[in-house]
Amino acid sequence: MKVITHGQDTFDDVIDAVRVSGGKISFMENLEPTLEDVFLHITGRGVRDSVEQKTPVAPHSRFEANRIR
Repeated sequence: MKVITHGQDTFDDVIDAVRVSGGKISFMENLEPTLEDVFLHITGRGVRDSVEQKTPVAPHSRFEANRIR
């Protein structure tokens, strides 16, 4: 079972609920949202999607092979 919750006392609440019901916890993980997660939540699209839409893709020029790398 996967449980998604929010708040500071979440782990304690989940552990108490599992203990009361006689269940066992095999794994718990606390995941903090990343900036990418927040951006996706607010805009509905990923940062890479936004960049790809705004960045024109230049065609390969005949000079590209001669560039110093």
